Amino acid sequence: MSSPPPPAHAVFFPFPVQGHVSMALHLAKLLHARGGVRVTFVHSERNRRRVLRSRGGAALDGAPGFRFAAIPDGLPLSENDDGDAPPPGMVPLLVAIRSVVPHFRRVLDDLAAAGEPPTCVVTDMDHILVAATDMGLPTVLSWAPSPCNLLASLHYQQLIDRGLIPLKGMANLLSNGYMESTVVDWVEGMPADTRLRDFGSFVRTADADDAVLSMYVSYVECLRGTPSAVVLNTFDALEPEVVAALSRLLLPRPVYTVGPLPQLALARVDGAVVGASLWPEDGGCLEWLRGRPPRSVLYVNFGSIVVVTREQLVELAWGLARSGHDFVWVIRDDQAKGGGCNPIGMFPPEFAEEIKGRGYVTSWCPQEALLRHEAIGAFFTHCGWNSMLDGICNGIPMLCYPIAADQQTNCRYARTEWRIGVEVDENIERGHVDRMVREVMGDVKGKEMRRRAMGLKEKADMAVAPGGTSWINLENLINEALIAFLINMWVVVVTHRHAPAGVRRGDEGARLCNELVSSGGVVSARGHQGIFDTLTQHGCIYPRARVELVERERDRHLPCRRRRRQPPPTRCSSRTRRKATSRRRCTWPASSTRGAASTSPSSTPSATTASPSAPVAPPRSPAPPASAFAAVPDGLPLSDDDDGPPDNVELFFSIGSSVPHLRKILDDAAASGTPATCVVTDIDQVLLAASDMGLPAVAFWTTSACGLMALMQCKHLIERGIIPLKDAEQLSNGYLDSTVVDWVPGMPSDMRLRDFISFVRTTDPNDAVLDVVVSAMENLRTATSAVILNTFDELEGDVLAALSRIIPSPIYTVGPLPQLAAATAAASDVDASDAASLWPEDDACLEWLRTKPPRSVLYVNFGSIVHLTKQQLVELALGLAESGHDFLWVIRDDQAKIAGGVDPVDTFPPEFREKIIKGKVGYLTSWCPQEAALRHEAIGAFLTHCGWNSMLDSISNGVPMVCCPMDADQQTNCRYARTEWRVGVEIDDAIERKEVARMVREVMGEAEGKEMRQRAMEWKERAAMAVAPCGTSWLNIERLVNEVLSPHKKDMVESS
Repeated sequence: MSSPPPPAHAVFFPFPVQGHVSMALHLAKLLHARGGVRVTFVHSERNRRRVLRSRGGAALDGAPGFRFAAIPDGLPLSENDDGDAPPPGMVPLLVAIRSVVPHFRRVLDDLAAAGEPPTCVVTDMDHILVAATDMGLPTVLSWAPSPCNLLASLHYQQLIDRGLIPLKGMANLLSNGYMESTVVDWVEGMPADTRLRDFGSFVRTADADDAVLSMYVSYVECLRGTPSAVVLNTFDALEPEVVAALSRLLLPRPVYTVGPLPQLALARVDGAVVGASLWPEDGGCLEWLRGRPPRSVLYVNFGSIVVVTREQLVELAWGLARSGHDFVWVIRDDQAKGGGCNPIGMFPPEFAEEIKGRGYVTSWCPQEALLRHEAIGAFFTHCGWNSMLDGICNGIPMLCYPIAADQQTNCRYARTEWRIGVEVDENIERGHVDRMVREVMGDVKGKEMRRRAMGLKEKADMAVAPGGTSWINLENLINEALIAFLINMWVVVVTHRHAPAGVRRGDEGARLCNELVSSGGVVSARGHQGIFDTLTQHGCIYPRARVELVERERDRHLPCRRRRRQPPPTRCSSRTRRKATSRRRCTWPASSTRGAASTSPSSTPSATTASPSAPVAPPRSPAPPASAFAAVPDGLPLSDDDDGPPDNVELFFSIGSSVPHLRKILDDAAASGTPATCVVTDIDQVLLAASDMGLPAVAFWTTSACGLMALMQCKHLIERGIIPLKDAEQLSNGYLDSTVVDWVPGMPSDMRLRDFISFVRTTDPNDAVLDVVVSAMENLRTATSAVILNTFDELEGDVLAALSRIIPSPIYTVGPLPQLAAATAAASDVDASDAASLWPEDDACLEWLRTKPPRSVLYVNFGSIVHLTKQQLVELALGLAESGHDFLWVIRDDQAKIAGGVDPVDTFPPEFREKIIKGKVGYLTSWCPQEAALRHEAIGAFLTHCGWNSMLDSISNGVPMVCCPMDADQQTNCRYARTEWRVGVEIDDAIERKEVARMVREVMGEAEGKEMRQRAMEWKERAAMAVAPCGTSWLNIERLVNEVLSPHKKDMVESS
């Protein structure tokens, strides 16, 4: 066995201006402190001198595993320049910095020669990305501006192609309204009313040969194709549509949102390696703020680059003075064009007298600390992205004065999307400044903006808190990118002639490559067995089959499966990686065989190792390789001819009796030499039993995340006296609708009691079901090693973030599982079929659908558990007939029997059957392949009970819904479909034929129905993104395997 590879070593080289350096340094500190990553941080020589001047001689000493280096920036720098000179202009620096590649290569070579070879390069400069790639190194793009600006920038070439830029004349820029009136409504992920003026400043040119525009377009195109991963300084809840669109545009590169970086660093880094400021900071402003009333002071800062005219500064100064509000104003020494070396000295004496005692003017300050101060009430900003995030993270509304680069785009989002700011006219005038300051600092519009800003602050805090999206994404970046880069690099650069000196360790690297390939990848180098326990109810079985399939296929690959740009000479292709068979074993105890398809165990093949020259085809069989099925009693009587589902409540209480039988399965597995390493279940008694046996217990929750959150509130609803209901009248007197539950984290503030799970609808203070739910939720919090949810991050982001704070164990979102299984199987060229259905399926309905026009058929299915009365069935039937639309209706045999029929068709009067069958407008069946039906182009809407599997099937296929919730989490799911995702309407639970007909016409129609279909298709696209290679659910399966089933670092060392 060869020795393990050296630690990951990231070399950072950001564009050498303050905002880019700050972001990169925060990220570097985080990776070093929390991921054990070695860091070399490269400054420009000019910035090195500025840091030493501003922060002292020890500022660049670094720390163990964290060092600094410096290279020229391409512009002249005298030997006696100590960093006191003004920084260079942006355009000269943009041009000059491209000449530093040889110096940067030398840094990499020196590190390799010293025995610490770099394993990746983190930068935001295209020429550095290309140079590192040419040297065989993986690269990470750390994008310092806003993601909305990146998305806009990726469409600059299309703006040129469509003739929108360059401008036809400067009049278009200056006066005739062209920038305002030109709407760019075709950029996916950006608002449909985005104007040309909302794009970055590079579009404001009339020169067809504009060098800066050409350079920027080329730069952005390089970013699209070169880096191995992309890091954004934002959080998912701030720009979800933008991040989703970028994730699609940048595929197959993964996109990691890890912001706000300063706040994440505060949450995760104990102490600081070094400060990020290139300017000497005046801490006296914080002393001046002490004693000022809360929210009484305006903070003014135009950042580290923006330069304004002396006239603009004077107008701004008098506008601030007239506003009557106290202010802290940062004016850099180099900021004013046309003279002035001292900030306060550039104004007339009467200004200093006017602001005496209420204005503090300085050349630089510790901005993050200042914005955290309670005295700050608003932020007058140039809308640089770091400043915007600092304002957002502290709940501060803004006066926006965008000047250049991405600032116009950021201003647009602050004004119209987040509604936390106002825009100051670019022709700055003192009266206008006075009015805007009063508006934002005031108690009318200002109060509303502060409220919204505080809402964003809370979301930012959630993102960086343990279990928040940015917290988790940082872990993903380390585990999926940096460590995976390390393994891939050892495979790739074994003989690559451009590798830095000292990296080419041919024999050792070749041995490692052979071991990785022949063992089937790091995570499959050791055998693992998962025990999957399951309820007999249909809704809880079929997602589990998908988890097993996806994990089985995940096990066939190296830790990082995503495609990336690699040097061609020596690499392990994805085809080579697939040659090893899986070693994971999965056992499926099914509780009895009630209503189930055949579950005869498959033979378990011995682990097989494949060499690169002898590929082994993956077997295709009903039961996957190295898996087996088993059965245990469910505690209910079972006759030989019993083929129907059990009573739900009876099963709810009896299933606990299966624990001794499951223990026997575990004991038998251990005795046979294949001991279980974890148990996956949604039964709390089984969770406890597994924990008692010392086994990791993974809770696989088959309801929605919002349904789980609603369940977890039952205890609080009881404690607050909201449930049990005082009497049965509260079920019908409006109490459920009028009782607002506005205190649940991650859920809308207008949630009603009726939107919660059906178990709250009881008047019994000793309700046994409610007691079991409360107990089960506590066990879920305390007895699990991990929680798996069949959802995707973008669908239920706020709820997931809140759950991550409530549940101590990690949460893995891996849905929609049917689509993820299909995507994984497609990537692995294997059979994705499974035997998840407990009901015989009628495939003929698909043939019937082929005769129907697109979006013309309503699909109706109330799932595998819900029972309707005969009256409800008849009303529903007559409503469907009255709607005038074709329909495919699933009525289970047991449902038909309860309604007095022998089969679905026999349930209804002869005249109804004749009308729908002879008229060929309806197809009734006892069960059908639902996923295939909903994928069919003929389906226009889904009338559903809102069971979670059905909801996800509909969302994943872009099908709007008619919701008729009955039980369990269905009310909560319906609420989200109606008001949060806006893809459905709700039928009253009384089910009356005229309302059914009206709702069906509405959803199948061309008015509201068209809008719902459009939104449903957008959710379909987002679901497809989540399960695509490098999507959130795809990567979360990787995390689940690496972090729970086979810890990544342990296997990397111990694989054999």
